[in-house]
Amino acid sequence: MERTRIKCILIFLGIFAVFAFLCTRLYLIMNVYSKDLETNYSRQNTSSERIKNINYDVVDCNGKNMLTFNRKYYVVINPYIFTQNNSDTNKRELYALSYILKNYDNKYDLTNIDIKSESSKIYWSINETLYNDLSKFKNVNGVYTYFVDEVNRDKASDICNIITNPMDKDNKKFKANASIEKAVYNEFKNSPFPEKNFVNDSYGNLIATNGGQNKGKSEVKLTIDKDINDKVQNILDSSGLKQVSAILMQSDNGAVRAMVQKDKYAPNINLGGGGIYYPGSIFKAVVEEAAIETGKLDLNKPIKNTGEFSEDKLYDYCTPEKAFIISSNDVFINIGHLAGFDNIYDLSKRQGLFNKVLNFDLESEGRLDNNDSNSEGNLSLLSYGQSIRITPIEAIAIPNTVINHGIYVKPHIIDSYIVNDKVKTNQIYSSRVIKESTANIMKEQFKKVLTDKDGTGKLAYTNNKCIGGKTGTAQRINGHDVKSVDGWFVGFFDLKGVNYSAVIFVPGIDEKLSAGSEAAPIFKKIVTDLNK
Repeated sequence: MERTRIKCILIFLGIFAVFAFLCTRLYLIMNVYSKDLETNYSRQNTSSERIKNINYDVVDCNGKNMLTFNRKYYVVINPYIFTQNNSDTNKRELYALSYILKNYDNKYDLTNIDIKSESSKIYWSINETLYNDLSKFKNVNGVYTYFVDEVNRDKASDICNIITNPMDKDNKKFKANASIEKAVYNEFKNSPFPEKNFVNDSYGNLIATNGGQNKGKSEVKLTIDKDINDKVQNILDSSGLKQVSAILMQSDNGAVRAMVQKDKYAPNINLGGGGIYYPGSIFKAVVEEAAIETGKLDLNKPIKNTGEFSEDKLYDYCTPEKAFIISSNDVFINIGHLAGFDNIYDLSKRQGLFNKVLNFDLESEGRLDNNDSNSEGNLSLLSYGQSIRITPIEAIAIPNTVINHGIYVKPHIIDSYIVNDKVKTNQIYSSRVIKESTANIMKEQFKKVLTDKDGTGKLAYTNNKCIGGKTGTAQRINGHDVKSVDGWFVGFFDLKGVNYSAVIFVPGIDEKLSAGSEAAPIFKKIVTDLNK
């Protein structure tokens, strides 16, 4: 009797334990695991499509979108849903859909038996017209349309095109780790891409579409001002020049506000994508600065102007200031020898003329043709900018150091990153490279290049609170032993109370012309139009 009672108790406890376990399990399913199960079910009935090939935005300094896109359209066939869930679909609608697709491309055949054997979704590329037509077919299960916005990469020189592409020209490997492109990629590599979700019920009916935007904000904010950039681009486009480039930079902080060129399908010449160039007479500013800093140059003492290395000899003797205004090569050879090779080289280096500035992968570095510091001929050529090669983005330091009171501010093009709503701001690098007194002397000379009756930059002058510049006409021999002439203008100007520095570069001008006639008027047009 006792054994029977114990046995009954054990059976009861066993049943109770099983019941308690089932209740607990049911509770967990309904209250704890329900979201996961719902998510898994949703995933099984949801198709997600990436609708952008970039997972962040690129905006200017005012938050305006800088990217342009090419939109590509697709129709998607889900083989399982299409073959299993269209038994009740209107046959006319099915036939019409099949006819339209096959009429667009003979390969787009919904009746093809191979569709049934496909295990993954089928993607067919279509145009916008067909995309709009197919949107009317809402009752055919397993078929939907969507579009993808892909960054427009047609224009080789476009900064947004370059900065958003971390892959090399063959698209096989990443660009250098130190490049700005790889830095941008690293900031956003873990950010999600925008997606559009297509949700079906258990019968294959499309019941909802959602998504399209990232939950967290991810963008790279450039220093470029789109309004200024577009105005400068329009000025270059309307010029009669075959190719011309321009860079505008806010002087006090090194923020590049515009960087454009006329032929946008050519390599970016502002970065030295097509090569590096002799700066010619714009480099005389660095030479004179170096000479002044040594204390050996008497600014009031006239120097003999032999005319041997200048096309036009206006004066037999020139003070350093007058030689700068008329751009006398002969006088600057003397000034260069007073300064010395090492001093000129060191000052050039401190102003960023031998290093990448923005750190683009394709960006070139300035260099000397000859590093022989003991060669008088080499120093003579260096004194008027014919044995050093630089890029326009390096050249902008020449006027900027002058207007910035002798302080070199490294140009930069990225203001900040926002990654999943978190802001990361770039730092500004600056250092004093010449005395403020030296910069003030050069500032007055830059102004007189535009205002003096003999100034080479007279065509750049316009009424402005603070305007000055320097022309440079340089000769080079290209790969086919053909002489080419390049025109430079570097300068500074006031825009609504803020100082800006600028570089205008015109490669391959007529050898009978000069920078004063080709590059200087572009500078004037930019200053005038921006101040309207």
